[in-house]
Amino acid sequence: MFPAGRGVPIRMLRIVEQLAAGVFGPEEITILAAAFDEAWHRLEKSGARYGSPSARERARQQLGKGIIEAAKLGERDLDKLVEAALLFLAQVDRRDAPPAR
Repeated sequence: MFPAGRGVPIRMLRIVEQLAAGVFGPEEITILAAAFDEAWHRLEKSGARYGSPSARERARQQLGKGIIEAAKLGERDLDKLVEAALLFLAQVDRRDAPPAR
């Protein structure tokens, strides 16, 4: 596995290990981590709020999952991975939202 401390955030490494262990090489993981950082930065910049630390962590997990799913389909473009992650998160949030009254 890609060793921690070589420029890849440990959090993204954990997500990759949970969802796609052995699927990606070191260079690909570096791209996935950069996409994760950018997607999280954009989300934070948007002013998105979460009700608890666990909700914030779930959002991070879903961003990572969105990036991995797009990468499993062959995507390696950083901007497209970021967009895929944000779309994935929006779709998950929409599915999990309470029904309108």
